[in-house]
Amino acid sequence: MGVIFKGENSISIIRNLSEQILQDSDCEYKKISITTSLGETSILQTPPDPTKQSLFIMHGGSGNAAITGWLFDSLSKKYNLIIPDIVGGPGSSAEKFLSPNSDEYGVWFKELIQTFEIEEVNILAISQGAYTALRYIELDNVKLNKIVLYVPAAFIKPRLLSSTFKFMLPLIKFRIFKFNFFYSYIERNIFSEKPNELISSFFKTVFMRTRFDMRQPKMIMDKCPIRDSK
Repeated sequence: MGVIFKGENSISIIRNLSEQILQDSDCEYKKISITTSLGETSILQTPPDPTKQSLFIMHGGSGNAAITGWLFDSLSKKYNLIIPDIVGGPGSSAEKFLSPNSDEYGVWFKELIQTFEIEEVNILAISQGAYTALRYIELDNVKLNKIVLYVPAAFIKPRLLSSTFKFMLPLIKFRIFKFNFFYSYIERNIFSEKPNELISSFFKTVFMRTRFDMRQPKMIMDKCPIRDSK
């Protein structure tokens, strides 16, 4: 039995939904796999163009590279896109949890970047992806050119009661009772706009058919690594 997915059927269903999401994009891309010391990593990559800079897009928690597909068409006009499935997520990378209280997320991302031999690193990162990017910058910010963080995880200390009642308790109830009401409540609290039906179906399936790493990540607000970068 795997660490992330609840059975082979869950893998098939979630990956099928991911492929459907990617079909909405007209952007040309290929799937590649890179070996790191922390596990095999699946990546979506647009055709390299020497006239463009490269941009890493880092998805959020409970997501994978496909979830960021709505960005591909616009950003691929200016950048060579590199979109990994973060190890430990419901994608096609290694099915293992990285430690949120060690350097593992940063080490994994650093090895990934080194594989592409990029001179200047640009990053667009969401939630857990932003946390991963910041852990990388703690280790090595020499090549960092630009970074955009959207609702970065572990950047500010969460309000325990708020996160419990808005996410954790409804999630537990949804997984036990399988009522859509509980998922809809979660969705209203984690999205600023209601996602389309396919995205909703993806997250609903992930919440039901995968396991979560419930360990709290190391807070990085007090010592923001971006302050020491260019």
